[in-house]
Amino acid sequence: MNQFRKYARYIVLFVLFGMLIISFALWGVGDMLRMGGRSAEVAHVGGYRLPVYGWVGGAPIYATEVREQFNRQLEAIQRQTGQRPEPDQALRFGLHVRALEEVIQRAVLDYSIKEFGLTVSDEEVRAAIARNPAFQGTGGSFDPLLYRNRLQQARISEPQFVNDMRREIAASQLFGVVRADGLVPKSLRDDLFKMESEKRVAETIYVPDAIVVDVPKPTSEQLGTYFEANKAKFQIPEFRAFSYVMMTIDDVQSQVAVTADAVKQEYEARSAEFGTPEKRDGDQPI
Repeated sequence: MNQFRKYARYIVLFVLFGMLIISFALWGVGDMLRMGGRSAEVAHVGGYRLPVYGWVGGAPIYATEVREQFNRQLEAIQRQTGQRPEPDQALRFGLHVRALEEVIQRAVLDYSIKEFGLTVSDEEVRAAIARNPAFQGTGGSFDPLLYRNRLQQARISEPQFVNDMRREIAASQLFGVVRADGLVPKSLRDDLFKMESEKRVAETIYVPDAIVVDVPKPTSEQLGTYFEANKAKFQIPEFRAFSYVMMTIDDVQSQVAVTADAVKQEYEARSAEFGTPEKRDGDQPI
């Protein structure tokens, strides 16, 4: 009987979750992304107060949470495609609705986990993170530096990621499988598919030399006219040629006789090149 009540409560939670999504679809969520302040509750979107607090365990959903999730989706698209969608384009894609759905799903999931009394230890979270291939180095073991870099690139703080992992593990216990992400909006999916599958087609014509026959010989005037019009194609840089004779000391040393007097005279004439200024040391009492 208790097991039946648990499953009944589980079904009611998801029925209420579906009604919540429909309510936001009716009143719109676009203005929510422009709300400011932590106190801006999604329950006041469009001037209507929606009775949703009991559906998520009494925890309100704030516009800042949805806006942060919306920005994370934009950054994810930018990392995948190299381009960040404009705000109006993102709204046409339905990213704001998907962001709201993600936040509501987390709230409902947290409430369900709490209601069923599921707990996940820190050791389980650490083990799950270490098993993630995205955080493993070349040796196949967990790399703390790579782990922090991945989180920084995704603009996710470590406490936030740990909480998400804890929620994911608890969800796998609750549903039997790890919860998958929501579906990509059709408009976004189609545009991304078009961009990835886009191709360019070039048409060329090959004319072999063998089919070019009976070509009349050009006249001198035709050659001159063509040369003047295409003179740059037949020009090359100007060159200069020169000849030189290279002689080294070894080549002429055996043919030159140098006397000691000649060396002495040359030394005296260039003594300044071979000497250094005289230096003296002195002590002076002060």
